[in-house]
Amino acid sequence: MSDINDALQTALQSALAAVKPSTQVARNFVANFLKGRAAAFVEIAEGLASGDIDEGTARYLLMQEGLLLSAEAEAVEGLSKVALQAAADAFLRSLTDSIKALLNIAL
Repeated sequence: MSDINDALQTALQSALAAVKPSTQVARNFVANFLKGRAAAFVEIAEGLASGDIDEGTARYLLMQEGLLLSAEAEAVEGLSKVALQAAADAFLRSLTDSIKALLNIAL
């Protein structure tokens, strides 16, 4: 039974290792994007406050920022799916290799 537990533990570690690079990419992507969006919101607010842009333009720019945020959410969702698929693939590959080794068979 210990061999099976070891195989499962190894498979889990493989899955976690497969997710880490994608997770860091997604984290950096989100952080950089949100910094840019925050700066844009500040510029819009300052432009409106100073009278450099009118209310209609500010509303339009805010709507555009909202669309960018929606697109960002979809991109992060895609990155998450890629990370989850990589984890599942690594888990199954590791578990299959361990089971083959334990049973000394070719699958």
